[in-house]
Amino acid sequence: MTKTTPEKRTLDPSLCLLAGERAGLFTTQEASAHGMTPTQLRLAVKLTLCRPVVRGVYSIGPPPGSREGRLAELTMAMLLICPTAAATGRSALALRGIPLFGVNHERAQGVWTNRSSQHATAHMVVRRPLVAPEVEEHDGWLLTSLAWNLVDLARDAGVEAGVVSMDAALHQGLVQTDDVLDIVDRLGTSHRLASVQRMVELSDPRSESAGESRLRLDLLEGGIEVEPQFEIRLASGQLFRSDFRVKGTKVLIEFDGLVKYAGADGRDVLAREKAREDALRAEGWVIVRVTWADLVHPRQLVARIKAAVAATLQVAG
Repeated sequence: MTKTTPEKRTLDPSLCLLAGERAGLFTTQEASAHGMTPTQLRLAVKLTLCRPVVRGVYSIGPPPGSREGRLAELTMAMLLICPTAAATGRSALALRGIPLFGVNHERAQGVWTNRSSQHATAHMVVRRPLVAPEVEEHDGWLLTSLAWNLVDLARDAGVEAGVVSMDAALHQGLVQTDDVLDIVDRLGTSHRLASVQRMVELSDPRSESAGESRLRLDLLEGGIEVEPQFEIRLASGQLFRSDFRVKGTKVLIEFDGLVKYAGADGRDVLAREKAREDALRAEGWVIVRVTWADLVHPRQLVARIKAAVAATLQVAG
């Protein structure tokens, strides 16, 4: 009589406990160590008791709800498969919760802390660094330092991606410009360092969101110089702050993420902002609102702001 493997319709509690300590993740080897056969693991997936993340790693949790969450999950899976690796670049920034823009969310990025050779698959790449980076533990995961994360990001994804993340790190007081420049010096003549140096030149801790960072770069590219977080005191004594002022003009630029207008509280916010803008306009200020959709067409956006500047100059004249 042929023996059959008994079906498991629940996961081993100790395996679930282990996974729960690591964002819901466990490896094939760990499942085997807890008594699961490959057939039982496939059945567990079929019964939605777990789901595959990458080859050799499973999750007992729901799929991530964002691209950043997906990258973070892939990164943790990479670190489970490659325990002597440290996450770097976009991967480490995703685990730190630093805003990202213009990166590949479907491939984790790491470096070896030993002399292992490069390991690459569709969803991860772990390289052997030419210069050994500083590493640290963050929520139980091994990462290169934040300054190294930013350097690797700019080298990999370019200046704009680097500025968005570095602005956020500077704004939160998590890194200093000199930390990044020290790494540039250590890397010497390594390739793509020009992108890192340009990232440092353009970064500004006054930007409070990824949208503001991207907008500032688009305006700079279009020849518009702005002053972030510009304060205006009206004749009434009221003090207002705008995301940007076009330097030397009475044109203010507000980046509008629209999230703050959601729900009942959003109506109150909208009413207060209307009153604020009415007060500013009464004293000759012009407000240009910019949304995420506007950033898709930067040339049109720059033209609109230049037109607003020209209109204010005509009125002043």
